[in-house]
Amino acid sequence: MMIVNKTFSFWAFLTSVLGVVFFILSHAAAPRVPQGFIAILTAFLYILAVILLLVGLISAVTAVIRKEPKKIKYAGVVIPFLIILYYILVPVIMALLWGMSDSP
Repeated sequence: MMIVNKTFSFWAFLTSVLGVVFFILSHAAAPRVPQGFIAILTAFLYILAVILLLVGLISAVTAVIRKEPKKIKYAGVVIPFLIILYYILVPVIMALLWGMSDSP
């Protein structure tokens, strides 16, 4: 039972990385107009990615509270934060660039 004896830092990193992988797979598997089984598969991959990212975040917070010595625990916080930051900043940057290109 070697897998049970891992630290929260390990689980934070592993679940965050798997969440990113499933998030990328959900976008890669989705055609422009998903229909049928592909729509169900895309939704499943997306929901699994969100769940894994949340588990990674919870594991990282638990590792910080328990004061585990490894620095890898911060990956569970940083990876979901970067994904959220990406989805917030991309529309803002696009709006700013679009607004600057229309000014005479």
